[in-house]
Amino acid sequence: MMDKNPATDATLPKYKAEEREIWTAEMLMQAIDACENKWLKVAFHLAFAATVRIGELLGLTWDCVDISEEAISENRAYVFINKQVERVSKEAVEELDSKEVF
Repeated sequence: MMDKNPATDATLPKYKAEEREIWTAEMLMQAIDACENKWLKVAFHLAFAATVRIGELLGLTWDCVDISEEAISENRAYVFINKQVERVSKEAVEELDSKEVF
């Protein structure tokens, strides 16, 4: 057991809290109307309706989503989030020699 907490005299990193803007329904509709790519429109709708973060949205694959007309009409549509995309360092990408890196 330690007699004294070694982190007591540690210098905390500087952090500047910035408030993030939250889109309103009007802002979403404006973005969707300006979008010409149908899959990007789907992504906008999913992000807003399912309140997912960008990494979760980018990690979605079709096996995690059923938003078909049949599923919606039968009240069994779903979005199952079980993975997310993470940012990696430039060094990690270089180590992988750009293999399988999107």
